[in-house]
Amino acid sequence: MRGFGVDDAKVAEIVEAYREDAPAMAPSDTLFAVCSEVQFRVPLAHVAEMKSATPGRARAWMVNLT
Repeated sequence: MRGFGVDDAKVAEIVEAYREDAPAMAPSDTLFAVCSEVQFRVPLAHVAEMKSATPGRARAWMVNLT
């Protein structure tokens, strides 16, 4: 996952959160969920945080549709 700018410790943290939230989830489903998280949600959250922190810019909102 380093290609996405996420280190192994963060990936392990994300995997553990998914396992705690959905213990019956198959390992392959966990893999797909983590890959989606790392590829899409994490970078978009970073962009939203940067935009919100920029003086004079409109706020950025994120919605989690799960």
